[in-house]
Amino acid sequence: MPLRPARGRIQRVDHLKYGPALPGGRKIYHLPDWKTMSDRSRVAYLRRLMLRFGRDPRIRNLAINIVRRAGVKPRDYQGQAKALLQWVQTSIFYANEPSELIQAPGYTTDPKVMSGDCDDIALLIGSLATSIRLDVKLTLSGRNRRTGKMVRWVEGTREPGNVKWAHVYVMIGWPPFRPTHWEAAEGTLAGAPLGWDVTRAHLYPRIAGAPGVPAFPEFGELGILDIARPPPPPYSPPKPPPEPFPLSGREKMVAQVIQEKGIDAKEKVQRRQNRIRGFIAGLDWSQIAVATIPALISGVVLARLVRK
Repeated sequence: MPLRPARGRIQRVDHLKYGPALPGGRKIYHLPDWKTMSDRSRVAYLRRLMLRFGRDPRIRNLAINIVRRAGVKPRDYQGQAKALLQWVQTSIFYANEPSELIQAPGYTTDPKVMSGDCDDIALLIGSLATSIRLDVKLTLSGRNRRTGKMVRWVEGTREPGNVKWAHVYVMIGWPPFRPTHWEAAEGTLAGAPLGWDVTRAHLYPRIAGAPGVPAFPEFGELGILDIARPPPPPYSPPKPPPEPFPLSGREKMVAQVIQEKGIDAKEKVQRRQNRIRGFIAGLDWSQIAVATIPALISGVVLARLVRK
């Protein structure tokens, strides 16, 4: 199946007839214009391939089998995206290429192949997602030549300048037709969950390497996985200390006055309370009882006489 785009800068697609046959009788084509194309044109070309292969019934059947075997329910679009990503991570062996090759998803998933580099894996994930109507955006990542910081360019946004692009992956969006949620899908790294982004790897827990899993050496000696560290805990406002016992109405009023007027008001209230306590403590309660009890008795007797 020729990979000639309907539109674009690729004008020639040469069929290479030499060499042994590929698995499944597939053919090799040469794209002479690839090296002269801009990054934007290359991404647009990969998108056309992704949409074309996403309409292949064989790719759709593969996607349906993957999500059904994973036990994903219909309309669980996030679960479908996770299932596709996990299958690619565990089934397709990541391997670098001697020069730029673009593999059709049907070739990448051939039982005799089951391997590819980042663009082949991104093309496969994008085609699988497209076949079940999940939206996809191709994404490039690399280092800014001036600052050395990791940056990314999501298809459809403004392309940052002065960047050496070294990796391609996809963003998957759902629900279908009008996606409102997008997550990165890194298919070259087994164990990377849906949403793990190589340009933000330092925000995630470290992912252990495994056979066939790249450490992204193209980003320099200090790879992304080497500087990964656990994410900071989410911010939560401090909680007020619990009250040792419920406050009475007067105590709440005092606390409110203290809060409004400050420490000076607190000292004034404390001095006033101390004076009241001292006055009460200095009273002779025996004399008060002798003086008040006869009066109370007389009042009770008078009240009964009045009632009669």
